[in-house]
Amino acid sequence: MDDKRGRMFVSAGKVIGKRYRVVKELSDGAFSNVYKCFDLKKNIPVVIKCYRSMQSYGNCARSESAVMLALNKVDKENKHFIKYYGHFSYHNHVCVVIQEFGMSLYDAF
Repeated sequence: MDDKRGRMFVSAGKVIGKRYRVVKELSDGAFSNVYKCFDLKKNIPVVIKCYRSMQSYGNCARSESAVMLALNKVDKENKHFIKYYGHFSYHNHVCVVIQEFGMSLYDAF
């Protein structure tokens, strides 16, 4: 499941966090792997960013989560910021759950 650099790799069909079925991997970046998933509890598509399993990356994930939560509190209708659904820990990886939206900022530029 993990490589030597702490990256999490999961295949399509696997359930992570006891409620998210992986549809496909979207990208693998410097800090995380990103998966398109389906939330089995809410019956909606989501994107999950699974950070590398090192403490410094987990700290970054929690900071990113705090920022997204604060932005969602200001933008209650999600007109300006992507919807943040929460985060969870899975096999020492912090996983951030967000709205499925479109292309990443990296792909946009």
